[in-house]
Amino acid sequence: MENPNTIDPPRELRADERAVLEKLLSIHFPGVEALRQQIPYTRVREECGCGCPSVWLDVDRAQAPQAETDGSVPVEAFAPAPDDSTLIWIMLHVWEGFLDELELVPPEEDSPFPMPRAESLQVSGWE
Repeated sequence: MENPNTIDPPRELRADERAVLEKLLSIHFPGVEALRQQIPYTRVREECGCGCPSVWLDVDRAQAPQAETDGSVPVEAFAPAPDDSTLIWIMLHVWEGFLDELELVPPEEDSPFPMPRAESLQVSGWE
């Protein structure tokens, strides 16, 4: 992600962001329950400036439980690009046991695209 746009104060998750996050957390992997419990306490602190829908996240650590995950990217997914010509790679980053970044890698460099529909994601863990 490049040239992030800071959101001050951090904003609530949009419905599409929340749906993708929930879909990523729909499979089982170490720490997933705690990560699911973090969603109500999660806000967007930065948005990517390249036109992709990637966001950096803030979790209220006083309210949400810390997760114990295996690695900093415990789950990923692929979704069709808007024109169905290729796939968008989606990674959920966790830092110190808290949701940190929802990263969407564009099919082409500097190619703006919308958040994919959660139901289109093919989710897999790093087991």
